[in-house]
Order: sequence, then C-alpha cells, then structure tokens
Amino acid sequence: MAKLSASSREPIKAIIAAESSTGKSGALWSLIAAGFKVKIANFDKGTPIIVSALEAAGMADKVDTASVESFTDPLVRDKISGLAKPRGTPKAWSSFMDALNKWPDDPEGKGAGDWGTDTVLAIDSITMAGRAALRFAMHMDGFGKGTPWKPQLGHYGTAMGQIEALFATLYGDDVNCHVLYMTHVKNEFTGEGKDKEFIGAFPSSLGQALNIVIPRYVNDILTVKVVGKGPMAKRYLSTVPTQNQILTKTRDLRAKPEYMLADGKIPKMGLAEFFADCG
Repeated sequence: MAKLSASSREPIKAIIAAESSTGKSGALWSLIAAGFKVKIANFDKGTPIIVSALEAAGMADKVDTASVESFTDPLVRDKISGLAKPRGTPKAWSSFMDALNKWPDDPEGKGAGDWGTDTVLAIDSITMAGRAALRFAMHMDGFGKGTPWKPQLGHYGTAMGQIEALFATLYGDDVNCHVLYMTHVKNEFTGEGKDKEFIGAFPSSLGQALNIVIPRYVNDILTVKVVGKGPMAKRYLSTVPTQNQILTKTRDLRAKPEYMLADGKIPKMGLAEFFADCG
C-alpha cells in the first residue's frame, strides 16, 4: 500500500491559460534558469521571448540547455473554400506524436515516458496543437485532394479525441516528468439569443465539449494577471481567478495566490517559485 505522503511528490501536470502576449511562453525561462531539462513542443513560435528573458537575466549560457522542437504546417489559401489549408501533407501533429515517444535530439532516444521529475515537457500551445490535430484528421479523410478544404463535424470529433487522448496519456502514472500546457482562454455559453448563458471561461483547445473536459486531466490550472499597460506592466502567475474569469485550481495549499513573472522588462522567477512550492 502506497503512503499518502508519496502523492505530494508526484510531478506537476498543469495548464497555464491566458490571453495572447501575457507572458505564458516567456515564463518558461525561469525553469531553465532553475536547472530543469525543459523540452518545448513549439506550435506557436513563441520561443524568442524565452531567449530574451535568459539574456536579460544574465543567463545566456543556459539558453541551449533547453530543447525546442517546432511542429507547424506551411499553410496556403484554399481556392475553393477560401480557408487556410496545408501545403502538401500536414505533418505537425503526427511528428509531435512521434516526438513524445522519441524526442528528436535526445541522445538516448528517450521520450516523455522515460523522463523523470528533472524534466519539464511544455506544450505551447494546446490551442494551436488542436488546429494541427484537425488538419491531420482532415488529411486522413482524404480532404485537400480536389475536395474543398472545409472541416466537417466528424473531423472535429476525431481531432478532439486525439487531444483528449494526449491529456489522458500524459496524466497517467507512466509519465513521471512535469507537463505544462499553454493555452488561450475561451468563454463558453449555453443557449441562444435571450437564453444565452455564460457557463465559464475554460482553457481553449478545439471546441466547447473538449474545453470543459481537459481540466480533469491536470492538477493545476493557472492564469496570468497583468497590472498596468505597456513596457512597464507587471505580470503575475495567478493561482486564483482574475479578470478573465477562468476557473483556477491547485493541488497544493502551499501555493501562493500569485507569483511575479515580470516587473516591466525585468524577468522574474515566478514559475520556478511555483514549482518549488508545489513540485
């Protein structure tokens, strides 16, 4: 029988949900500075700010201790539907799935199931990863070859199943590394017209049904609070709800209400401090 105290040493599985340009990606610099092996699955092309933060903190020598793999599909405009479609075969989602099993630059060919709590897998962002999964589902159904590039209901169902399976797998006991999911925020409603009712703000993935489900596969949902405007704004990692109304949660009562991520242009160790308190 496992002792209850052992559960407090389980890896962090968390979502950081906030609007664009609030500092989600940049917060990862502090984990690199703290000595974690950070593996970034880059769907959003948001890594330059991490380099800038490390340089601003005088830790440019730590930049290449982190590993970044980009998963994007070149897009063109579909002449029939007018929507953006992949140029050629979409590979972002399938390449990401392969990378989870065998990270491309891992010298020992290890993947997420082999890493320990000295490693953080950061997926940035689930919002854009969902779009990659949708393109993959459409391609597997033969769309794009003379067929208007316009997703059907079944494509969303397939892609949402893939995303939920990702969360379920990484939440399982076989994955002992820390996992961070960066997402945007989506307000969800029920009803239409006068009967339309706000039911909450959720991490944004690929549709309301999935947005409401994925919080069950993490122990922590955090957000970002911005105080002030422009280059002097202060940014905080918040463990309690903010103006974006997203429902937050933490597994550990030792978590503080907020941790500073940046004081203007000066990066702060907020995310690493959260890990120290709760990891």
